[in-house]
Amino acid sequence: MLLCCCCCSKDVLDNFMLMRLFAFAAGRVTTSTIRRLVVFASVVVSLRFPTGYYDVAGSSTIILSSASKGGGAGDHHSNSNSAAKTRVLIARTVSSAEVDNVVEDVHHVYTYCDSNASHGNIKNATAVSKSRCDALRHTHEVDPYVHDSRSHPTYLLCDSNITANNNDVEVSFLLFARSADVAISIQHGINPTIATTNVEIIDVSIGGNTYKIWNWLHHLNETRLLLDRNNNFDYVWMMDGDMKLRTLNWISFWQTMHLLRPKIAIPSIIASRPPKRSWMGVSTHPILRHRNDVRILAAETAIIEVGTPILRASTWLGFRKMILEHHPKLVDAIRDGGEYWLDAAWCHFAKSNLTGMQPHPTVDVTNVVTTLDDTASRLPFAIDPADESSAYPYRDLSCVVLYQTPMVHGNMKTLERNEGWTRSMDRVADYVKDTFGLALEGTKAYGVLTTTSPSYVGA
Repeated sequence: MLLCCCCCSKDVLDNFMLMRLFAFAAGRVTTSTIRRLVVFASVVVSLRFPTGYYDVAGSSTIILSSASKGGGAGDHHSNSNSAAKTRVLIARTVSSAEVDNVVEDVHHVYTYCDSNASHGNIKNATAVSKSRCDALRHTHEVDPYVHDSRSHPTYLLCDSNITANNNDVEVSFLLFARSADVAISIQHGINPTIATTNVEIIDVSIGGNTYKIWNWLHHLNETRLLLDRNNNFDYVWMMDGDMKLRTLNWISFWQTMHLLRPKIAIPSIIASRPPKRSWMGVSTHPILRHRNDVRILAAETAIIEVGTPILRASTWLGFRKMILEHHPKLVDAIRDGGEYWLDAAWCHFAKSNLTGMQPHPTVDVTNVVTTLDDTASRLPFAIDPADESSAYPYRDLSCVVLYQTPMVHGNMKTLERNEGWTRSMDRVADYVKDTFGLALEGTKAYGVLTTTSPSYVGA
């Protein structure tokens, strides 16, 4: 394993920051970990964004990975089978209250990614999911609050012959710790035997900026995501620290992602328990809320929220480059914590490269449900899981919510909100609305993917 510390500033590091850096490196490593860690420090002065903005979000970094594989989320060396895998970087912003949740998620994902343990785990999880297929075929609704969302069945899984899929998703974690104590707590919490899941922990408090989108812009760059032809990340998944990744049906989610290959996606988000009001703990946008009707697989939308979006690496890098090179006022507002309506802007970018007005979605999912054939749950789905070509007409959609792979939002509300933060939110919202011509539509879809004919209802 490797512990590396680095810090960036506008001009030079002051004595206090330098003392803090070495205190972190020297004082926080316990004797039990010294055998596994190599410590070194480097100073980088005036790292510059393409816009001319200096990056002042200095960081201390802990990289946990196997000695045989080397590197971390930003320096990954794949094994001989990685060319056939989907490579995913999961980037999470973590506060002190979220450490245990994130550590548990890392351990959970490891059970699917470890080459030695994953086959049995995947086989067992698939069997549990498929055991619920009969119930799915005889009813239109499956409630994830009644049954574990980790085994929530989908037609794609139930209509396939999968009993266990290969270890075909390779995950690395990039964790933005909001303090040095959080960084150390994560490091101590992660089982050191986890060798095939790389974990990089960055203390983003050193530069004084812990806002998640600012750190996305800074750290999720081409250097990290596009390493070389054989080691590029396919997706980058930005996820809040209170999202419970372990509640996702991992197998069904990635089966759907592999078939549809959307540019931007999100699993439907549910609360820890049925909410008293429809929006509590979930999305403020009705189009993104979970649908119990299992005939509604997905929808193409004008917005994918910033809580847990998964983007193709190329889509994110294109959007990032556009912001950094052409919109310095927007970068200013993001640096101060703003994020409102960026989640509509990247959907506009994915659908039309931010040219013209964002198309206005017109399809009401509720109306689609009322038109479905009552026997739809017993009809063959138009997408054949064994035949990827059957999914070609529905591939490359811009922003897609996957309704039948729900994930729980812990809703810990750890973000500190103050007047300055509110102003920054408004600055971003005003800028993107005025500049990009957004549709600002969270109730309707461009189209809905269903289990009956026609499979895609929309334009």
